[in-house]
Amino acid sequence: LAARNLDDLSPLALAKLSGQLDADLAFSTVEGRQNLDLTAKGAKLVAPSVAIDRLDARVNAGDLYGRSVVDAGIAIDRAVLAGEPVTAIRLDSKGSTSGSDLSLSASARGFALTSAGRLIPAEPLRLELASLNASREGRRIALVNPATISFPNGGVAIAGLALSIEGGRLTLDGRAGETLDLRLAATDVPLSAARIVA
Repeated sequence: LAARNLDDLSPLALAKLSGQLDADLAFSTVEGRQNLDLTAKGAKLVAPSVAIDRLDARVNAGDLYGRSVVDAGIAIDRAVLAGEPVTAIRLDSKGSTSGSDLSLSASARGFALTSAGRLIPAEPLRLELASLNASREGRRIALVNPATISFPNGGVAIAGLALSIEGGRLTLDGRAGETLDLRLAATDVPLSAARIVA
C-alpha cells in the first residue's frame, strides 16, 4: 500500500481519513506455520479519534496460530489518541522459541511510562510482567514484584499484580471474562496518587 493521501480511501473506510502511509504486509506459510511480515511508515495520519504525526513500524511474527515468535519495533511520535496528546510511544520485541521479550515506553503531558516483560507462547498465552514504572511531577507508581497475566479463551487471568503507589499498595488478582472474579485491595494509597494519571 502506497497512499500519498489516505483521504482517497475514506469512501471505503466509511470514515474521514488523511495523511500519507507506505505499508507492506505479507503472509507466508512455512512447514504449516503461518507467518506475517509488516513494515509501515506514515506521516500526518488522521482517522476517527486518532491522529499520528509520525509512524514507523516493523513487525515479523512467526507461527501466528501456534507458538508465536514476534520481532517488532514500533515508534509513534506526536499523537492524539481519543483526545489525549501523546509525545512518544516505543514498543520493541525480540522473539525466540521460548518467548518474546517486550519493552514499552511512553510519554504524555509530563507523564512517563516504562514497562518490560516476556510473552510466553504457552496454552494459554501468558505475559510475564517484569517491571512497570509510571511517574509524573515527582510521584511514582511501580510494580512491586513480577506478575503474570494470561489469556485463556474468552478472558484474562491476573496473578500477583501489586503496585506501589505513593507509599501505599494496590493489589489485583483474579479472572475476567464470561464471569468476573477479581480481588482488588488498596492499602494506605493517598488520594493525591490520582494526580499521577490525571
